[in-house]
Amino acid sequence: MARKGKDFWTTMGEANAAFPPTRLSLLARLKQGGANTRAESIDTIVRAYWKPLYAFLRAQGHRNEDAKDLVQGFCHELVEKGHLSKYDRSRGSFRTYLRVRLRGFARDQGAMDRAVKRGGARRRVPLQEAEDLQALADRGPQTAADEAFDRAWAAGHLERAFERWKEWLTRRGKSRFLPLAELVKSGGPGKLPPIAQIARDLSHAGDVEVTEADVRHFFERDMKRLRDELFAEVSEWTSDEEDAREELAYLLRCLTR
Repeated sequence: MARKGKDFWTTMGEANAAFPPTRLSLLARLKQGGANTRAESIDTIVRAYWKPLYAFLRAQGHRNEDAKDLVQGFCHELVEKGHLSKYDRSRGSFRTYLRVRLRGFARDQGAMDRAVKRGGARRRVPLQEAEDLQALADRGPQTAADEAFDRAWAAGHLERAFERWKEWLTRRGKSRFLPLAELVKSGGPGKLPPIAQIARDLSHAGDVEVTEADVRHFFERDMKRLRDELFAEVSEWTSDEEDAREELAYLLRCLTR
């Protein structure tokens, strides 16, 4: 059988693992950008962090619409008031920095009937509506706000890394393994049936025979690409390789909770 899920996720970020070289992170580019990049910065931050920010506010007790308004206002303020340039890695991760800033921002807005309303010339970035938002809010109303943020943060990074990984598998002519990739995503390798059964199921589902050796290669080689995609994902919001390794290790711990 495949390795247990917890063992798999935790060993993906082990200290002696080889990772691709980091490049100038998205966070660094946003911090260095001028006025012309502000709108793009808002878009980027909202699309990457709206679920964790929203989950944090909902866990604090804010209503659905109020939480969405606060996320919008917070992201505008983060960029327009130059808070990105004030981020100092020595004082904590960007993830922690956002949580602290958001907590203060929400507090400063006072009562929820005065939640920030952004209009006029400012462009609103559309937040995903309805089911996904409500599903996040319903995951556990008793969960601490910080834990809700981290859970949504890890899930978002994993989702984006998985999509790139599946595209890579397709380009490599391994689309027959996409159903297996989805099973890995939903429950981790520890939730999978024996390798022999996986090979039979994949062979029956497609037009190409999949052997047990093919499945073993998938777990031993192709899954490493997923780790690389996860590393690349967290690297966008970190300052250097050491920072990225720490964030990846934390993300993987979140996935095993």
